[in-house]
Amino acid sequence: MNKMTKNQKNKLLCNNCAICCSYIIIPIKTPKNLKDVDRLIWYLYHNVEIYIYNNKDWVIKVDVPCKNLTKDKLCSIYKKRPLTCRDYNTKTCEKFEHFNPYNFKFTKREELIKYLKKYTKILEKN
Repeated sequence: MNKMTKNQKNKLLCNNCAICCSYIIIPIKTPKNLKDVDRLIWYLYHNVEIYIYNNKDWVIKVDVPCKNLTKDKLCSIYKKRPLTCRDYNTKTCEKFEHFNPYNFKFTKREELIKYLKKYTKILEKN
């Protein structure tokens, strides 16, 4: 039986996919006041998604493909890719949809406002 190398397994795993190479996640501070909420709404108006994971950590997802992707959706710098890329693995691969660390996702202003009214006191005075 032929044993596949790690690179061969990854190539098979990533074949025609590149989901994890199509966006970046940026940590943001948890909103504490109306100015913070306004900033979050601004993100949403620019088609940026907002997520909360571990019930406390806020991040934004910006859809922007990696410039090192080939037209075959493979990494052109695979052997020299950044550590962030190296950290991806089959246990956290979105392709298989069995990994979702996010508790909440916001794509619209109304979703965010509903969450803030239910789980925070930021909007109580307004």
